[in-house]
Amino acid sequence: MKGGGGIMRGGGSAVNSAAVNNDKGEEDALFGEILASIAEMGRRWGFEIPIGRIWAFMLFQPRAVTQREIEQGTGYSRGLISRSLRKMEAFGMIHVFKEGKEMKYAVNLSLTEGFNDFLKRLLCEKIRPMIDLLVRNIDKVDDEKLRKAFTTLISEYQRLHLLISVFSKVIEDVNAGRMSEKELEKFVSGKRDERLGFNVRMKGDK
Repeated sequence: MKGGGGIMRGGGSAVNSAAVNNDKGEEDALFGEILASIAEMGRRWGFEIPIGRIWAFMLFQPRAVTQREIEQGTGYSRGLISRSLRKMEAFGMIHVFKEGKEMKYAVNLSLTEGFNDFLKRLLCEKIRPMIDLLVRNIDKVDDEKLRKAFTTLISEYQRLHLLISVFSKVIEDVNAGRMSEKELEKFVSGKRDERLGFNVRMKGDK
């Protein structure tokens, strides 16, 4: 996505300067509210507030930006920005490329791709290692109650692993066009999907 940016702010020429200033003030207020909202959403997904705010700032830029521009737009220190950008690149949230002597950063507008990358990392870095740890050590536990707790925990982690894997596969199918929106609606509503070979039941279904 070289040279790419986010959603362009601003527009054409102005006739009435007072109206322009008023519109600019309202736009800045709205922009600040959106930055805060996306930053909070990122926090709920497990990301630090700066990552959400930097991603939101980049989203509204008409082109790729430098670290200096991110610093000016967010007020964060260069060190915090650099650390956040490395994490964002690892999660597929941004594209990074060199232009001349400067590194440029452009937002990845596909939230589903970024979220799917997050799910895959969650599986690889958190859930699978925990399952392996529990399975390796269950035979070392002599206490019956503790052993039962280990068994229950292994079962729950394996179930979580399956659900996240299925969800990740659905995201990939939707992004690749292998599953239409109507098929996705059927999947969510609990109707049988022959390709997956099972029914998905929503909470409250009998």
